[in-house]
Amino acid sequence: MVEQTLISGEPNRLEAELEALLRHAPKQARSVERVNLILITADRLFGEAGYDGVTTNQIAAQAGIPIGSLYQFFESKAAILQALAVRYRAGLNALFQHSEPSVTTIGQAAEHFMTLLFHFGSTRWGFTRILLMGSTSPETKPAIVAIQQELVRHLKAAITPYLTQLSSPDRHQVATIAATAFQALLAHAVTVKTSDGYEAMHGVFTQTKLMIIAYVERVATMSVVRSPESSSPVSVVCLSGRT
Repeated sequence: MVEQTLISGEPNRLEAELEALLRHAPKQARSVERVNLILITADRLFGEAGYDGVTTNQIAAQAGIPIGSLYQFFESKAAILQALAVRYRAGLNALFQHSEPSVTTIGQAAEHFMTLLFHFGSTRWGFTRILLMGSTSPETKPAIVAIQQELVRHLKAAITPYLTQLSSPDRHQVATIAATAFQALLAHAVTVKTSDGYEAMHGVFTQTKLMIIAYVERVATMSVVRSPESSSPVSVVCLSGRT
Protein backbone atom coordinates (compact mmCIF):
# COMPACT_ATOMS: atom_id res chain seq x y z
CA MET A 1 0.00 0.00 0.00
CA VAL A 2 1.33 3.43 -0.94
CA GLU A 3 1.36 6.02 1.86
CA GLN A 4 -0.82 9.11 1.59
CA THR A 5 1.87 11.45 2.92
CA LEU A 6 5.32 12.12 1.52
CA ILE A 7 7.10 11.54 4.86
CA SER A 8 4.94 9.77 7.41
CA GLY A 9 5.12 11.20 10.91
CA GLU A 10 8.21 13.29 10.25
CA PRO A 11 9.01 16.87 11.23
CA ASN A 12 7.82 19.68 8.96
CA ARG A 13 11.46 20.52 8.19
CA LEU A 14 12.04 17.36 6.18
CA GLU A 15 8.60 17.45 4.61
CA ALA A 16 9.31 20.99 3.43
CA GLU A 17 12.75 19.98 2.19
CA LEU A 18 11.27 17.19 0.11
CA GLU A 19 8.53 19.39 -1.32
CA ALA A 20 11.15 21.98 -2.31
CA LEU A 21 12.68 19.36 -4.61
CA LEU A 22 9.41 18.90 -6.48
CA ARG A 23 8.32 20.93 -9.48
CA HIS A 24 4.80 20.91 -8.10
CA ALA A 25 3.91 19.98 -4.55
CA PRO A 26 1.17 17.32 -4.61
CA LYS A 27 -2.05 18.56 -3.05
CA GLN A 28 -4.48 15.73 -3.68
CA ALA A 29 -4.19 12.20 -2.33
CA ARG A 30 -3.83 10.79 -5.84
CA SER A 31 -0.86 13.08 -6.56
CA VAL A 32 0.80 12.19 -3.25
CA GLU A 33 0.33 8.51 -4.07
CA ARG A 34 1.92 9.03 -7.49
CA VAL A 35 4.99 10.77 -6.04
CA ASN A 36 5.36 8.00 -3.46
CA LEU A 37 5.08 5.39 -6.20
CA ILE A 38 7.85 7.10 -8.18
CA LEU A 39 10.13 7.16 -5.13
CA ILE A 40 9.40 3.56 -4.15
CA THR A 41 10.07 2.39 -7.71
CA ALA A 42 13.27 4.44 -7.97
CA ASP A 43 14.53 3.00 -4.69
CA ARG A 44 14.01 -0.53 -5.98
CA LEU A 45 15.58 0.12 -9.38
CA PHE A 46 18.58 1.97 -7.92
CA GLY A 47 19.07 -1.00 -5.61
CA GLU A 48 18.99 -3.42 -8.52
CA ALA A 49 21.04 -1.55 -11.11
CA GLY A 50 22.67 1.38 -9.33
CA TYR A 51 22.04 5.04 -10.04
CA ASP A 52 23.98 5.01 -13.32
CA GLY A 53 22.08 1.98 -14.60
CA VAL A 54 18.59 3.50 -14.32
CA THR A 55 16.77 6.05 -16.47
CA THR A 56 13.70 8.14 -15.77
CA ASN A 57 11.92 6.26 -18.58
CA GLN A 58 12.54 2.99 -16.73
CA ILE A 59 11.30 4.45 -13.46
CA ALA A 60 8.09 5.67 -15.10
CA ALA A 61 7.53 2.38 -16.92
CA GLN A 62 8.08 0.28 -13.79
CA ALA A 63 5.83 2.60 -11.79
CA GLY A 64 3.14 2.25 -14.47
CA ILE A 65 2.80 5.96 -15.12
CA PRO A 66 3.40 8.17 -18.18
CA ILE A 67 6.85 9.77 -18.34
CA GLY A 68 5.11 13.15 -18.45
CA SER A 69 3.61 12.47 -15.03
CA LEU A 70 7.07 11.79 -13.63
CA TYR A 71 8.39 15.07 -15.03
CA GLN A 72 5.35 16.85 -13.64
CA PHE A 73 6.90 16.36 -10.20
CA PHE A 74 10.63 15.75 -10.80
CA GLU A 75 12.82 17.67 -13.22
CA SER A 76 15.48 14.95 -13.41
CA LYS A 77 16.73 11.64 -12.10
CA ALA A 78 19.02 13.58 -9.76
CA ALA A 79 15.98 15.29 -8.21
CA ILE A 80 14.43 11.88 -7.59
CA LEU A 81 17.59 10.72 -5.86
CA GLN A 82 17.72 13.84 -3.71
CA ALA A 83 14.09 13.29 -2.71
CA LEU A 84 14.93 9.69 -1.84
CA ALA A 85 17.84 10.93 0.27
CA VAL A 86 15.39 13.06 2.29
CA ARG A 87 13.21 9.97 2.69
CA TYR A 88 16.22 7.94 3.87
CA ARG A 89 17.19 10.64 6.37
CA ALA A 90 13.63 10.72 7.69
CA GLY A 91 13.71 6.95 8.05
CA LEU A 92 17.01 7.12 9.93
CA ASN A 93 15.62 9.81 12.24
CA ALA A 94 12.59 7.68 13.05
CA LEU A 95 14.72 4.58 13.52
CA PHE A 96 17.12 6.12 16.02
CA GLN A 97 14.57 8.30 17.80
CA HIS A 98 12.23 5.41 18.49
CA SER A 99 14.99 3.05 19.57
CA GLU A 100 15.70 2.86 23.30
CA PRO A 101 18.72 0.60 23.68
CA SER A 102 19.74 -0.82 27.04
CA VAL A 103 23.41 0.03 26.75
CA THR A 104 25.91 0.94 29.41
CA THR A 105 29.16 1.23 27.45
CA ILE A 106 30.36 3.07 24.38
CA GLY A 107 31.03 -0.25 22.66
CA GLN A 108 27.43 -1.33 23.17
CA ALA A 109 26.19 2.04 21.91
CA ALA A 110 28.29 1.74 18.75
CA GLU A 111 27.20 -1.85 18.18
CA HIS A 112 23.54 -0.89 18.55
CA PHE A 113 24.01 1.91 16.00
CA MET A 114 25.69 -0.43 13.50
CA THR A 115 23.08 -3.17 13.92
CA LEU A 116 20.21 -0.74 13.35
CA LEU A 117 21.90 0.72 10.29
CA PHE A 118 22.65 -2.73 8.86
CA HIS A 119 18.99 -3.76 9.12
CA PHE A 120 17.85 -0.40 7.75
CA GLY A 121 20.01 -0.88 4.66
CA SER A 122 18.99 -4.52 4.21
CA THR A 123 15.39 -3.43 3.55
CA ARG A 124 16.31 -0.43 1.39
CA TRP A 125 18.67 -1.62 -1.31
CA GLY A 126 18.56 1.72 -3.11
CA PHE A 127 19.99 3.30 0.04
CA THR A 128 22.61 0.57 0.36
CA ARG A 129 23.64 0.52 -3.28
CA ILE A 130 24.01 4.28 -3.61
CA LEU A 131 25.59 4.98 -0.22
CA LEU A 132 27.96 2.02 -0.17
CA MET A 133 28.69 1.20 -3.79
CA GLY A 134 28.80 4.79 -5.03
CA SER A 135 28.39 6.07 -8.57
CA THR A 136 30.45 7.60 -11.34
CA SER A 137 27.97 10.46 -11.57
CA PRO A 138 28.64 13.69 -9.64
CA GLU A 139 24.86 14.07 -9.43
CA THR A 140 24.80 11.63 -6.52
CA LYS A 141 27.26 13.54 -4.33
CA PRO A 142 24.78 15.93 -2.62
CA ALA A 143 22.48 13.05 -1.67
CA ILE A 144 25.33 10.87 -0.42
CA VAL A 145 26.89 13.69 1.61
CA ALA A 146 23.52 14.51 3.22
CA ILE A 147 23.03 10.89 4.27
CA GLN A 148 26.60 10.61 5.55
CA GLN A 149 26.13 13.74 7.66
CA GLU A 150 22.95 12.26 9.10
CA LEU A 151 24.76 9.06 10.04
CA VAL A 152 27.57 10.97 11.73
CA ARG A 153 25.05 13.04 13.66
CA HIS A 154 23.27 9.97 14.99
CA LEU A 155 26.48 8.14 15.86
CA LYS A 156 27.84 11.20 17.64
CA ALA A 157 24.64 11.39 19.70
CA ALA A 158 24.99 7.70 20.61
CA ILE A 159 28.61 7.90 21.81
CA THR A 160 28.63 11.40 23.33
CA PRO A 161 27.49 10.26 26.82
CA TYR A 162 30.67 8.17 27.03
CA LEU A 163 33.03 10.85 25.67
CA THR A 164 32.23 13.80 27.91
CA GLN A 165 35.97 14.36 28.47
CA LEU A 166 36.36 15.29 24.79
CA SER A 167 35.32 18.51 23.11
CA SER A 168 32.35 18.52 20.73
CA PRO A 169 34.65 18.85 17.66
CA ASP A 170 36.69 15.86 18.91
CA ARG A 171 33.53 13.80 19.38
CA HIS A 172 32.41 14.79 15.89
CA GLN A 173 35.75 13.62 14.50
CA VAL A 174 35.48 10.28 16.30
CA ALA A 175 31.96 9.77 14.94
CA THR A 176 33.08 10.75 11.42
CA ILE A 177 36.00 8.31 11.47
CA ALA A 178 33.87 5.47 12.82
CA ALA A 179 30.96 6.10 10.44
CA THR A 180 33.26 6.41 7.41
CA ALA A 181 35.10 3.19 8.28
CA PHE A 182 31.81 1.40 8.86
CA GLN A 183 30.46 2.61 5.52
CA ALA A 184 33.59 1.48 3.65
CA LEU A 185 33.64 -1.95 5.25
CA LEU A 186 29.92 -2.44 4.64
CA ALA A 187 30.59 -1.75 0.97
CA HIS A 188 33.08 -4.61 1.09
CA ALA A 189 30.49 -6.79 2.83
CA VAL A 190 27.98 -6.15 0.03
CA THR A 191 30.64 -7.10 -2.52
CA VAL A 192 31.32 -10.30 -0.59
CA LYS A 193 27.59 -11.11 -0.57
CA THR A 194 27.51 -10.87 -4.35
CA SER A 195 30.31 -13.40 -4.75
CA ASP A 196 30.04 -15.60 -1.65
CA GLY A 197 26.51 -15.20 -0.27
CA TYR A 198 24.81 -13.88 2.84
CA GLU A 199 26.76 -15.95 5.34
CA ALA A 200 30.04 -14.50 4.13
CA MET A 201 28.54 -10.99 4.21
CA HIS A 202 27.47 -11.44 7.82
CA GLY A 203 30.97 -12.63 8.63
CA VAL A 204 32.42 -9.40 7.30
CA PHE A 205 29.77 -7.41 9.18
CA THR A 206 30.69 -9.15 12.44
CA GLN A 207 34.38 -8.38 11.93
CA THR A 208 33.51 -4.78 11.06
CA LYS A 209 31.58 -4.35 14.29
CA LEU A 210 34.49 -5.71 16.31
CA MET A 211 36.90 -3.24 14.70
CA ILE A 212 34.67 -0.17 15.19
CA ILE A 213 33.86 -1.18 18.77
CA ALA A 214 37.56 -1.55 19.55
CA TYR A 215 38.22 1.90 18.09
CA VAL A 216 35.56 3.76 20.07
CA GLU A 217 36.43 1.89 23.26
CA ARG A 218 40.04 2.95 22.84
CA VAL A 219 39.01 6.55 22.24
CA ALA A 220 36.96 6.39 25.44
CA THR A 221 40.27 6.13 27.34
CA MET A 222 41.22 9.59 26.11
CA SER A 223 41.60 12.39 28.63
CA VAL A 224 41.93 16.14 28.28
CA VAL A 225 45.22 17.44 29.65
CA ARG A 226 46.96 20.78 29.35
CA SER A 227 50.11 21.12 27.33
CA PRO A 228 53.07 22.54 29.32
CA GLU A 229 53.55 25.17 26.60
CA SER A 230 49.90 26.19 26.40
CA SER A 231 46.84 26.68 28.53
CA SER A 232 44.68 25.13 25.81
CA PRO A 233 43.34 21.62 26.48
CA VAL A 234 44.80 18.89 24.29
CA SER A 235 43.23 15.46 23.76
CA VAL A 236 45.65 12.57 24.11
CA VAL A 237 45.33 8.82 24.42
CA CYS A 238 46.05 7.44 27.87
CA LEU A 239 47.68 4.03 28.04
CA SER A 240 47.56 2.39 31.47
CA GLY A 241 46.90 5.75 33.04
CA ARG A 242 49.94 7.44 31.45
CA THR A 243 49.76 10.47 29.13
